[in-house]
Amino acid sequence: MNLLTRRLLVFIVISASSLMAQRSSPGNGSFLDRAEIKQGDTVPHDLSLYREDGTKVTLTDVVGEKHTVIVSGCLTCPIFHRTYPGVEAVHEDYKTNDKVQFFYMYKALAHPELNGYVQPVTLAERLTHVQEAKRVLGTRIPWLSDGMDNEVRQRFGLGPNTQLVVDPSGKVVHALAWSDGEVLREQLIAMVGESETHTQVADLKLDKGEPFRRQRSYEEGVLPKPQFSSQLTAIKMVPSGVGKTPLYVKPRVEVDQDVLTTGQGEMYLGFFLDPIHGVHWNNLAAPLQYELKLSDGTVISPAKASAPEVQQESDGDPREFKLEVASLGEDKTAELVIHYFACSKAEGWCIPVTQSYTISFERDRDGGGTNGRSFRVGGESQNSRQRGGPGGQGGRNQGAEQMKERLLQMDANKDGKIAKDEAPEGMAQRFDQMDLNEDGFLDEKEIDEMVSSRGQGQQGGRGQAQAGPRGQRGPGGQGGQAAGQRGAGLFDPVAIKARILDSDTNGDGKLTKEELPAQMQRRFEQMDSNGDGFADESEIDEMLKNAPTRGAPGQRGGR
Repeated sequence: MNLLTRRLLVFIVISASSLMAQRSSPGNGSFLDRAEIKQGDTVPHDLSLYREDGTKVTLTDVVGEKHTVIVSGCLTCPIFHRTYPGVEAVHEDYKTNDKVQFFYMYKALAHPELNGYVQPVTLAERLTHVQEAKRVLGTRIPWLSDGMDNEVRQRFGLGPNTQLVVDPSGKVVHALAWSDGEVLREQLIAMVGESETHTQVADLKLDKGEPFRRQRSYEEGVLPKPQFSSQLTAIKMVPSGVGKTPLYVKPRVEVDQDVLTTGQGEMYLGFFLDPIHGVHWNNLAAPLQYELKLSDGTVISPAKASAPEVQQESDGDPREFKLEVASLGEDKTAELVIHYFACSKAEGWCIPVTQSYTISFERDRDGGGTNGRSFRVGGESQNSRQRGGPGGQGGRNQGAEQMKERLLQMDANKDGKIAKDEAPEGMAQRFDQMDLNEDGFLDEKEIDEMVSSRGQGQQGGRGQAQAGPRGQRGPGGQGGQAAGQRGAGLFDPVAIKARILDSDTNGDGKLTKEELPAQMQRRFEQMDSNGDGFADESEIDEMLKNAPTRGAPGQRGGR
């Protein structure tokens, strides 16, 4: 590894480590770094959103004269599903305090297709999602909803699970990229005083329901899945007209990066029955048919096709197609027309439906990412978070959680384990050390053990049980292992890659310059080796493959 490459690698490792440290502290995070409205700013008076009943209100009217907690979430964000009980526990202690109020804010889906849910197209559908989230998650905190223009999300830079507090003057006084109930509690203590009780999550007994279906995003169904040679990105699409007939089927259009940069490449077209409408495919009727009406200069094939026949009489699986884009015309748009039969078993009807959409060959930053196409197939499992002792302010170990998710995405055959040939080169070199039961696979328990030991070695203690004055850090813990032993691994390629990819806010498996924090943007051109405007996993792997695999000598953690 030459000197220039090594310097670049050291810089990126330090930047990635710094980034994860920042994300454990209030007010930082890649989402928030790009926000128009930042911590310390005042909320615009014209910023609108919706209550659960569909009433349009301004955020300043919602805030009124109270400190207002807002936590973003949706039906398909695994991290939100793991963290919201901690927020509910804080709410339980402050719900009678007339100085503070709590809201969740429903936003565009983080991972469409997870558990069968698909992106809403209308406000009414998004508000139906809110009711479904209340049922599935058993939330007690009331909900707000972003509008279909996603203005609140975009202006606040909200991620899948961002936490905000707005004070009675309308100023954003607290912002955390990833929600953390205990950090929120400390903030509220400083703002409105300590609560008389301290509810634990285990005390809540939330009344949770079952999701529409329990499945990963990319499970096989009655029809084979189309296969693609590269990762795909969602592009923009809007209905040409919404009438009285519900949009029973939701199309999703994705393309590879070459389509957006050169006008040539692979295209995905999927049609999903929306579970909120309770319909199914009637396979005794004519199958779904789509037609693309293309502008001058645009060549996409097949421009017209029908779904294959299915043997069983009915099902609810998506109808999916792989297309090839040969060229795009100047306006880079296309009209999509679909014909299908929507059938309700409960109500005993089956009707023909025609829908039209306008497709724009432009990246949809609110489109979310899907396992299997946007990034590697893998579980949604997240590592349980860790946090400092009572004396510390830090959030939980988000790096460990993200690292485990990235590791499980290597599970290409979806058997819940990682084989040695599924592991990247940097991890394969140490595979035998990680395979504790020597069965040739890494299961979730072994991954938990590996992630946990790395987290302990890297971060050390941050505030042990000896809590000093509230708001101050407790004594630091011991960091990495003794010199000569492998600690957390400053140059651990797997951990570093997970940290770098944590900046991938839309989950498409690659990074734009804008997605990176400021301290890494000036080195972006060196990361982007093929000059296509993205740093993808292969480029990150190439950069890291020659990195030393042993950690630096143990150093003292905490402060």
